[in-house]
Amino acid sequence: MFATGGVDLLTRLGAQTLVFGVEDANLNFEYFGDRISKIPRQREEFADYSQTYSTQYNQMVAREVGHEVSEPNAILGLAYAVANANLGSPLKLRPVNRVGAGHDDILQREAAVQSASAIRNLLLNGASYAELEQWLPKGEIAAFEQEKALPNWELLFPLLKYRLESASIAELQRIYQMSEGLEYKFKAEIHLAQNFAEFLRHVKSKRYTYSRLRRLSLYTLLNVTESDLLGSYDHVSTMLLGYSKRGRKYLKKQRKNFAVDIVSKVDRKNAQEGTLGLQVRTDRLFEQIVGVDQNFGRRPLEVN
Repeated sequence: MFATGGVDLLTRLGAQTLVFGVEDANLNFEYFGDRISKIPRQREEFADYSQTYSTQYNQMVAREVGHEVSEPNAILGLAYAVANANLGSPLKLRPVNRVGAGHDDILQREAAVQSASAIRNLLLNGASYAELEQWLPKGEIAAFEQEKALPNWELLFPLLKYRLESASIAELQRIYQMSEGLEYKFKAEIHLAQNFAEFLRHVKSKRYTYSRLRRLSLYTLLNVTESDLLGSYDHVSTMLLGYSKRGRKYLKKQRKNFAVDIVSKVDRKNAQEGTLGLQVRTDRLFEQIVGVDQNFGRRPLEVN
């Protein structure tokens, strides 16, 4: 769904090429995407509850295309390729090799590029900003220095605990991706868990990855129901974060030709529905932690 949404937005914005980073740019993603897009979404082999869906999907990909695709960014690239193959007028795919540390790698001090996970862990464990200067732009470090708090699940855990303790089973069953009795497991384990890591360990099974359970926890905290998510597609918009002078001229010239609304300033009216409405709901949670309005009244950044 993430990949489909991204490719769809690019198409609506008139893009012709999709560039994405992968571990091996020599893979033929257009061929892979075309092959996998022709396979039915529902297959009996995905019903093995002793393995995660992603594991079973990767095994299916290896059988169908003759190559195992297991690296995180290659898996995402494959999802882009499948979404692209389903378009009437597909984009040109241009994979590029990632350099430095891999996705979710721990800190590798000799690497010029660190994983986002390693940088987050450094920040959350009290690393000085001077220690990050070799891996982060000065502007980003300056922005971090202004933050009152860095969002993390330990800050959010009390809110999640209240939400799960106070919600009924019927309410939890309406949460997006809450399936196969997970609502009962969440309800039972949250009462005993002392922190988020402990809660995840207790609800973890072979069927679900930690990433899936973290996403489901966030959907629960934000009260995102399946109808909320599906309804957001009735009004898709994209938010303009920034542009160069050249980009501003391009937007001014082409904006009327785009098949999607571009929001340059969030206000009470356009934040009520659709994809932007869900974004604002997330922003409100973020504001509870950092104490700063995330989007209302903010204008896009302009750079040279």
